[in-house]
Amino acid sequence: MTDRETSATEREGVGLCLDCVHARRLIGARKSVFYKCGLAETDQRFCVYPPLPVSHCAGHQPDDSRAGE
Repeated sequence: MTDRETSATEREGVGLCLDCVHARRLIGARKSVFYKCGLAETDQRFCVYPPLPVSHCAGHQPDDSRAGE
């Protein structure tokens, strides 16, 4: 599988959190990957660990430094 295919697969599985400035990628003890929303700390409208994939989010802000990852 190429890097491009891996990115497309990850994009499908994660959605908008993949490149959001508010999202933090965490790896659990059993190598599970979670995405934590930083907005949830100050705004109850957002889930701390949103169900993936996230297809729409009022707080999504693309992080240009993560583009293409």
